[in-house]
Amino acid sequence: MAATTMSAEHDRETDDDDAYRRDMAFLALDDHMADPGWHPALRNISTGMMFAAVLRTAEPEPAEYVTLPINDYGRGDEDRMLDLAVAKWNMKREAAQFRRLIFDEEELPSPIAELADQGDINITVVPRTHS
Repeated sequence: MAATTMSAEHDRETDDDDAYRRDMAFLALDDHMADPGWHPALRNISTGMMFAAVLRTAEPEPAEYVTLPINDYGRGDEDRMLDLAVAKWNMKREAAQFRRLIFDEEELPSPIAELADQGDINITVVPRTHS
């Protein structure tokens, strides 16, 4: 009989653990975020919150999207520098076609430097990966 009591207590602890994990992973049904009328939103945050000053054009040209191959595998220093440069380039989106004026030539890896050499074009870089 003692074995049955221990087994029942163990099952209850396991059930409590499962409920705790489930509650941490899923929203409760009565939570307002689980409402079928609620939809996620995509919002922009100005880079002005991260930098002391931001170049912003009064009349931005429409964006042109360019893909650059990003190496998913052998992650060397050059790959990381390209990732960082793409992030910095895209963060300066408010500068639009004048984005290239923000960067020094030595600061940009060759693929992005070649884009900057095209002139005042509003280019957004999209990483092209295997995924």
